[in-house]
Amino acid sequence: MYWQTTKWAAIMNVINFASGQEIRRRRETGLVRQSGPVTVILPFFNEAKFIPATLNSLLAQRLCPTRIVLVDNASTDDGAALCRAIAAKFRDIEIIIVNAARPGKLYALEVGQNLISTEYVAFCDADTFYPPQYFETALNLLDRAKSNAVGALAVGVTAPENSPQARRQIDRTILASKIFTKQCHCGGFGQIFRTRDFRAVGGYDSAIWPFVLEDHEIVHRLLSQGEIVYDENLWCETSPRRSDRKNVSWSRVEQLLYLLTPFELKRWFFYSLLAGSLRSRRLSNEALREQPWAA
Repeated sequence: MYWQTTKWAAIMNVINFASGQEIRRRRETGLVRQSGPVTVILPFFNEAKFIPATLNSLLAQRLCPTRIVLVDNASTDDGAALCRAIAAKFRDIEIIIVNAARPGKLYALEVGQNLISTEYVAFCDADTFYPPQYFETALNLLDRAKSNAVGALAVGVTAPENSPQARRQIDRTILASKIFTKQCHCGGFGQIFRTRDFRAVGGYDSAIWPFVLEDHEIVHRLLSQGEIVYDENLWCETSPRRSDRKNVSWSRVEQLLYLLTPFELKRWFFYSLLAGSLRSRRLSNEALREQPWAA
């Protein structure tokens, strides 16, 4: 796993530089739009090696978010300082850095969601590259979708754009989304919701769901309000280091049951079967702070 992390860090350094160049070019040519009605919520814990590139990719969007909320979940590295240095260069975009002292991604999300100020909210991860058309594509999808579309979910790829591996990952996810329409096919790295619907179901709430897989549970609640849309052009590149997280995720049996359980029985699946299983394995949300790649 060490070589993958090292390789990814090198790639992110290149992305970081390229994104900075792209930001300057777009600003000089007037190509950056800053009126996108999107608030980004990005929680992070000890992500100093990755978060600068991620933040730069968000700032290089063709349709920039109105507000970016960075939630430091009690980090012990200099990630927050690096974010502040980048934020100081972009006075025309609201970048807020707040602290969530209680350990656990879910608690950071709860802090961040109180600062949503726009029609849409996007949840992002600190080690993910978002291509320049990311928010533009997502909002266009939601604008074209039926009025009951509550959100758009991105395809996560772990290979460069236009590579055969990325194409297969995109095709596989889009096919799954068409077969299993009442399921979540995207992690917390790529979720964009209509704020009104996100708030209508209560948002992230540790009293409702204190476990891992909070990204799937929130989508379950949102699907009671309407549809989720996917598209092959809505994608982002995630870090391959997160493929080794089986110790803080569901089992193959649980994942299969999730896919096969009808939506009418999904409440039972989440709050009885899966909650009981995760509780017995002590997989509360704090377990997501585990970073095996750092060992």
